[in-house]
This record gives sequence, structure tokens and C-alpha cells, in this order.
Amino acid sequence: MDLIREFVKVDSKGRITIPTTLRLALGIKEGMIVMLVADTKKKTITIVPFRTEENQKVVKLTAVIRDKPGALVNMLLKVREMMPDFDATSTNCLSIIRGEIARCEIYATVHSKTLDALNLERFLSSIKELEDVIDISLSVIEQEALESPTMLE
Repeated sequence: MDLIREFVKVDSKGRITIPTTLRLALGIKEGMIVMLVADTKKKTITIVPFRTEENQKVVKLTAVIRDKPGALVNMLLKVREMMPDFDATSTNCLSIIRGEIARCEIYATVHSKTLDALNLERFLSSIKELEDVIDISLSVIEQEALESPTMLE
């Protein structure tokens, strides 16, 4: 595992500047969307860059699936069949009942045209038809939320 450590100061508004070495290593460019993931137990923040292009949106796919090998992969294969440009950047699954039920959150980028053409109801019902999918939802992370994150002042 290649680790790069940099130290930065937090300004009065809670902002930091990502050092050039990290931006270059992760391919982060001006205007790019990054997701910050805080692990409150470990007291760490992870930066996850989203490789978005013009006319792409960030979406969140939330699924409750059977907690067994292959369930997530089979679901994602079906998602990609219906949305070929679905590019998962971050996936997090937690067992609700070990060996029985898991809840997954998948953040991805999708072209706006794909979302516009998508019949959401048909998409969700097709995914729910899979043997291991219990429930599923898809939401678009709105541009306003990306431009003005929640801040404590």
C-alpha cells in the first residue's frame, strides 16, 4: 500500500487545501467532486475522488440484499446492464443480520442522458426481481448539496 502523508491546517471556516502531491497522486483537478468519509470511531477522514465529466451526475444506490457471496456482484451486473455508464466509485456494505441481510450504499457517476432516459420505476422493479435483492432505491446527489456542504460555524 502506497501511503502519502501531508499535514495541513484547518482555516476558520473548517476548510483545508489538499496538497499538490496528493492531488497529483489521486488525479484530483479543479472543479472535481470528492466525497469525504468520516470514520468517527477511528477519528479519520478519507477523500474519495469522483471522476466526473461534463453532464455526469453523482448517484446513490441503496440496496438491502441477502448477505451471501455473489449477491452484490449479481445486482451490480444487472445495474450495469441497464445503465452501462454506471461507474461505482464507493461501495459500502454492512451486515444487518450476519449471513442473512446486508445493506449496501453505492455511490457512482452516471451520464445525465442515461438518467433522463431511465424509467426509474422499471429500473427498480427489474433489480428487485433478482433473487437476492430485498429492496433498492436510487437517488441523485443534487448539485446544490455538492456546492454547499453542511458546515458548523
